[in-house]
Amino acid sequence: MPSMKDFFMQILREAGKIPLQYVEDDFVVKEKTDPFDLLSAADVAVHEFITKQIALRYPDHQITSEEGKIEKEHFEYEWIIDPIDGTYNFVHGNPLWAVVLCVLRNGEIVYSGVFFPVSNQLYFADDSGAYLNNKKIHVVDTKEIKHSVASIQAVAPFGPYGIKYEQFLKAKLTYIEKFGKREFSYFSPADYMSVATGMFDFMASNAGLDWDKVPQKHICEKAGAVVTDSDGNPWQRGRQDIIISATPELPEQVLALFRE
Repeated sequence: MPSMKDFFMQILREAGKIPLQYVEDDFVVKEKTDPFDLLSAADVAVHEFITKQIALRYPDHQITSEEGKIEKEHFEYEWIIDPIDGTYNFVHGNPLWAVVLCVLRNGEIVYSGVFFPVSNQLYFADDSGAYLNNKKIHVVDTKEIKHSVASIQAVAPFGPYGIKYEQFLKAKLTYIEKFGKREFSYFSPADYMSVATGMFDFMASNAGLDWDKVPQKHICEKAGAVVTDSDGNPWQRGRQDIIISATPELPEQVLALFRE
């Protein structure tokens, strides 16, 4: 029987193949809370595949997915799943979408994975570090915000998403105007992975639930990033506001954007 890590990697890659089988005519798309919050037939198919595989292999494990939950009264392990993180991108032919998965033991993350099937990029993290296609990755060493490249997402409230919109919009505009910067937002897990690989120096977001944050945050941390909420405290599960900085010197400078 394969190890849990091998099983994790196997189902992540296999799940990534499923959306690629869908062509435009096969899209069955529904709005959940907003025109930008979509559910496609591929989301459902990936959800059903992953949850079935986990339930067969680990019937006593809790499963928390964007598209449903299998609850256990008592559990040691929990799996968090976003079948397609970036469904809006997927539906509109933008390749910046991913299958997202992580497993926790007694609340502590064991493995996290973010798989972009179109580009065949698989990000993975465990206690040994963070990896892209089995090659170790690390954040850059930028210490001054004036030298940074960043993503600042300011999402207006809709459905359960988008807290502190005014503060994040202010921070975004201050960053652009004060430092003469262009800011890049993919509104997908690509923003997080761009910090983990050193493409971005920091990113900030005010929207997303556990499946949008927990695995991505873990990969960034294992790549060396510092992760806080917009109050400057260590980020906790359940918070939508998150700031991921490449170095310990950056968080206070990023937080200053919210105060200026």
